[in-house]
Amino acid sequence: MRTGAAAPAVSVTAGPVLEISDLTVSVRGEDGQRPVVSDLSFSLARGETLCIAGESGSGKSMTALAIMQLLPQPFARISSGMIRLHDMDRGDIDLAVLDERRMRRIRGDRIAMIFQEPMTSLNPVLSIGRQLVESIEAHTGLSRAEARRRAVEALKAVRISEAESRLKQFPHELSGGMRQRVMIAMALALKPDVLIADEPTTALDVTVQGEVLELLRDLQREHGTSIILITHDMGVVAEMADRVVIMRHGRMVEEGTAADIFARPQADYTRELLAAVPRIGTGVGRQKSAEQKSVEAEMSGSVAVVNDLHVRFDLRGGFFGQVNR
Repeated sequence: MRTGAAAPAVSVTAGPVLEISDLTVSVRGEDGQRPVVSDLSFSLARGETLCIAGESGSGKSMTALAIMQLLPQPFARISSGMIRLHDMDRGDIDLAVLDERRMRRIRGDRIAMIFQEPMTSLNPVLSIGRQLVESIEAHTGLSRAEARRRAVEALKAVRISEAESRLKQFPHELSGGMRQRVMIAMALALKPDVLIADEPTTALDVTVQGEVLELLRDLQREHGTSIILITHDMGVVAEMADRVVIMRHGRMVEEGTAADIFARPQADYTRELLAAVPRIGTGVGRQKSAEQKSVEAEMSGSVAVVNDLHVRFDLRGGFFGQVNR
């Protein structure tokens, strides 16, 4: 269910590109191993956007890190289950059992990931261009000049102006929204089959958040990339999802199409998540407390009235710094 979005040019095909079967992820604590993701199973179709939603601690991000084989070792590990990446040419690959050397070939090339805060992923002491070019070189046989050309194309694809000059800049010289666009460009420069986006808009203001989500939709339509979008925001789910997986305490509590989840939620927890979505004119949720209503009634009159307001900034110029009026 995508509000206001045009139908994607690339249709979702029946064949899955990724399948998760009975995945369990455990972490080691003082009391031994305990599961943070338990018996999780779902599939991702080609060209589909699958949203994994739930509150903090539900196991969403641990699921993404398990797929990427980026779990913090040795404290977290895949205890059981399969993560099958389907390759039409080479057959299925179980990512859960791959060693680091083989997994490194798949990261970025076949499956890419963008994180909530780009500054934790971008190297602060390397220019944007160097990071993009080296990433492309590491996964392709392109020359330095060809990799640089593709890096510029990737920045243009994510609507970054003056792409050539941006290559010389460092992460701290860019805004948060711009850094997230660089991360998307870096992820999509190698045209991966699957893009995992872990809370990619949480640190952004509402306007920039909308721009980033629109960008992901447009790039998906163009390239046919399958997207796993991890979020706690059901508004983002409504905007982006084809299908939804709802997680709580490491377990799936509900799965279905976005239309079904929003129109006919089956689990109580899903209904609680939907009830927390802000509605226009209702403050932070659907229900207003009696205290809220009482306060609003007391403040029903005008608090401030502004008439004929003028604001002037004195601009200085010329040789003598005179004020230009």
